[in-house]
Order: sequence, then structure tokens, then C-alpha cells
Amino acid sequence: MLRDYYLKKCSSKPKLVAMGAVSHKVRNIIYAILRDSKSFEIITPQEHIKQYNAAKCDIAA
Repeated sequence: MLRDYYLKKCSSKPKLVAMGAVSHKVRNIIYAILRDSKSFEIITPQEHIKQYNAAKCDIAA
């Protein structure tokens, strides 16, 4: 997942900028794990969108 993100960023940004974006993403993942006291689960971006939309609909209801 992170490699694909890095390669996507490298197509439009310099390599060091892309590496900074990846490290920022990793930091955000680690922070969320520690904040929520949950175990890490790898999910696809599509699955993330489904979960986000489901949670968003629950809030609006």
C-alpha cells in the first residue's frame, strides 16, 4: 500500500518530497493506532471509502 502511494507521488513530485509524504502517512497511521488503542489492520482504499461512507451515513441519520 505504501509503495503504491510512493510511486504515485513520484510521478508528480521529486523523490524526497514523495518520501516525506510517505513518512507523514506512516506517522499518521502510528498515531491513530496509539490514539485508538486498536490493532493495525491493512485495508484497501476502496474498503476504507466504504467504511467512511457507512459511518458518515450513520452520523447523518
